[in-house]
Amino acid sequence: MTAIGTSYYISLNNHQGIALKPRKYPSQSRSKVTVDSIIESAFEILIKFGYEKSTTQRIAERAGVSVGTLYQYFPNKKSIFTELQRHYADKLYEHLEKLLEPCRELPIIDAISLFVEGFIGHISKNLEIWHVLLGYRDHFLPEEERTIRNKRLLGLLTQNMSLREEPLRITDIEMASLLMINMCESITHSVITQYPEKLNNGSLEKELKSLLSSYIIGP
Repeated sequence: MTAIGTSYYISLNNHQGIALKPRKYPSQSRSKVTVDSIIESAFEILIKFGYEKSTTQRIAERAGVSVGTLYQYFPNKKSIFTELQRHYADKLYEHLEKLLEPCRELPIIDAISLFVEGFIGHISKNLEIWHVLLGYRDHFLPEEERTIRNKRLLGLLTQNMSLREEPLRITDIEMASLLMINMCESITHSVITQYPEKLNNGSLEKELKSLLSSYIIGP
């Protein structure tokens, strides 16, 4: 696992005053290793015991640190799981933002395919953690933080679509971009939690590409 506490999140926190942040972000390599170990251990404890039976004591023991060391960085267990979800949310959105750059050079139908493949592929690589975190989606990350991420991605996708010369079926590009993001998120999340086999056999990817292509450029 890579170090948490990205500059992207720190910027959000400084401007929005979002709660449930760590007490401090590690600045030295040894501290980063400790925090990463705590977060990784929290994931394992969450899978094994569920949220209610997960404790800071269990997380600390799994991470090989004292509870006192854990509390140097996190005030309570909820802040640990919030940071766990934040870490994976940051990675997903950073991945999608990077995908939009090569999408500019592709025909719209190929760009849609690349976006869908990138979105589903990234989640598939971390399917176990996403399945667990989605079960606690409303317990951890504040809604305003999710909104900030969505707005940034929305702006980039809208800009990407607006620069195209190809004829599009849609009339409101910003609204269409918002629907595109929400459809990818909501449908994929539903499949992960209810029909994971559809993710593994390629059915979700195929149908989502067809759905978005029909909506954006028509049959």
